[in-house]
Parts: sequence; structure tokens; C-alpha cells
Amino acid sequence: MRVIGWIAAVLVGSAFMAGLVQGLVGIPARAPAAAPEHTAEIVNFTWRRGGFGTVVILSQITIKNLGADELKDFRIVCNMTAPSGTAVGTASTRLYEVLKPGQTRTFRDVNLGAVHSQATGGACHLKA
Repeated sequence: MRVIGWIAAVLVGSAFMAGLVQGLVGIPARAPAAAPEHTAEIVNFTWRRGGFGTVVILSQITIKNLGADELKDFRIVCNMTAPSGTAVGTASTRLYEVLKPGQTRTFRDVNLGAVHSQATGGACHLKA
């Protein structure tokens, strides 16, 4: 039992010392990348219905990375509206792609899944 306690004490002490040394030396911790909704913009998009009118497909969507970090594996979320302007649902998908800082790319035929039968418009944005 003493050996297990000694090993635990050594591990805890090592972790403490590593943190202390990092603080003394001034090694900066890398900040997490900002969320895509703050570092990228949808330049434009067009959408259509597919799958016998039951799914929404982004015919094309152009996204620009405004941040200093790569943007990757981001979600496109579209809030769908009826002709009256009433929100009738949300459609989304994740793109497993990488946009380098400053890069603008156009993606075509992006399937967002099921859509409300009365959806005629909407607004899209990016999420982490």
C-alpha cells in the first residue's frame, strides 16, 4: 500500500511542478480557436429542394475564413421560414473541410436534410 501512495504522491508532485515551471518560464498557453460564427462569413448561398421536395440542398454556398486560424469541421445551420415569415424549422449539416486563414471556398450540392413542406426561404449561419 505504501508503494501506491508513494507513486500517487510523485505523480501529483510532478504535475504541480510542471505547472509551476510553465508559469515561471512564461510558456504561453495556446488559446482555443474562436468559434466559426465569429471568424468566418457566408458570402452567399442558393438553395433548392431535392428528394421529391422533402430535403433542402444548398446548390452553392461560399464561405470566407476571416480568422487567423484554420476553420475546420464546421456546421452550416439554416433557419427556414414560411411565406408568412414564420420560422418553420432548422436544417443543418457538418462539413468536414478545412479553410485556411483568408481562404474563400464555394461548396456545391450540400444536403441539409429534411425540410418543412411550407419552407420557402431562410437564413444560414456557421456554428462550431
